[in-house]
Amino acid sequence: ISSIILNASSNYEIKVYDKDLIYDDYLGSVSFSGNSPQHFQTNFINGELLGLYLDKFEYKTRYLWNDGVVTNPRSFNQSGDYVVEITQGNGCVFYDSTEINLAGTPQTTGTHTWIGIDNDWFSNCNWSTYHVPNYNNDVVIPSGLTNYPIINGTGFVTGFDMNMDGSINSSDEVPGKAFCKTLEIENGAELEIQVTNGAELEIQF
Repeated sequence: ISSIILNASSNYEIKVYDKDLIYDDYLGSVSFSGNSPQHFQTNFINGELLGLYLDKFEYKTRYLWNDGVVTNPRSFNQSGDYVVEITQGNGCVFYDSTEINLAGTPQTTGTHTWIGIDNDWFSNCNWSTYHVPNYNNDVVIPSGLTNYPIINGTGFVTGFDMNMDGSINSSDEVPGKAFCKTLEIENGAELEIQVTNGAELEIQF
C-alpha cells in the first residue's frame, strides 16, 4: 500500500515480514492510533526495537466536478447542471449538484434560439432566452452547432399553463410534449423526435 487515509477514531496494525528467496519470516507488528501525531512508530519484539516511519500529511477535502475541475471555490464560464464529488479527510464521499445560469432572468417572450449546451430540448440552458419554448414562442434551430435538440419521452415544459385551465400545476407537465408557435430549422441543422418514446412536437397557429 503506497498510501491510506487514516481515520482518527480507528487503530491500525502493520505486520512486518522479512522477505527472502525461500520464505517470508514474520518479524512482528507495529500498532498505532489514527490520531497519533507521531511519524515514528515502534514496538519491542523479543527485546529488539521494530520501528516504522510514517510519512504522514494532512489529507484535505478533495473536490471533483463533472466537468473535470478540482478546485473549490471555483468559477463557471457557461450555464449548465453541475455535480461535485466531495471526498473528506476521513474518506467519506458526498455528492452535491447545482444549476448555473449565466444568461440572466429567463425570457418567456421573443424568439427562442437553440444554443445547444447538450441535446436536451427541455433544458433551459440550451436556449438563448434561458427558457424552454411554449406554444407562444417562435423557435429557431441554427446550423453550425455541435449539439442539436432531442425531444425524448421523459422531459416536459414547466411553469406555463399548458392545458389552459387557469392554473399552473403538475397537470401541465406532460412528459414528451414540446411546444412552439413557429419552428425554423436552418439548412444543416437537426431536430430529433423520439417517437418510440411517445414524444411529439406540437406547433400551434
